[in-house]
Amino acid sequence: MHEYLELIFFLPLFLLTVSVHEYSHGWVANKLGDGTARERGRLTLNPLAHISVPLTIVLPIMVLVLTWFRFTIALLKPVPINPLRFRNPKRGLMYVGLAGPVSNLFVALILSMFLRFDILPLTGFLGGIRAILGLIIVVNIVIAMFNMLPIPPLDGSRVMVGLLPNKYARMLLRVDRYGFIFIITLFASLAFAGGGEGILQFIKIPLKFVWRLYGLSGLEFDNLISGMT
Repeated sequence: MHEYLELIFFLPLFLLTVSVHEYSHGWVANKLGDGTARERGRLTLNPLAHISVPLTIVLPIMVLVLTWFRFTIALLKPVPINPLRFRNPKRGLMYVGLAGPVSNLFVALILSMFLRFDILPLTGFLGGIRAILGLIIVVNIVIAMFNMLPIPPLDGSRVMVGLLPNKYARMLLRVDRYGFIFIITLFASLAFAGGGEGILQFIKIPLKFVWRLYGLSGLEFDNLISGMT
């Protein structure tokens, strides 16, 4: 019974935190002069506005199958932006790219307070909620790390566009449409190499570093990760 109640708590928290990522892109773009997200109804925390059938439904099912139902990842529809509406297109694109991962790290930091200061007990139903918050923290840190990879169309590539000379920035933008092919290939390779554990090991070290940076227990992290494998 507890498992079903915990799932009821997990799903809305998960959808809200991943929606914060896309909302942050749109909010920063709007502040910098590009109202495309607002005009298209994407400047919202409503998860339904950000769901994409290929990325939010088909991709996680594919990854689940590839990892023998031990790991998955879901993506939302990228928020539309028009860099030409920024006063400084390159810098604006970089700030918009940073906004998503920073928002996820901020959400993880806020939620970590409930674990760090023992606001929730370790046992019972509230202990289950504590575990869910730990999982949501992990999800947000992973989303931030994943999106900072300098692979188009991930946020890290937007940051690189802002830092690179114009010649190389344009080259990076031109391969934007092929980025997801590389991403899916990367996850498929890691999945086949370790059945889901390959992906987990790939992210475990930087994930644990951020977890400890937030002042959280290494033992609690190990217990949480072992529960995912």
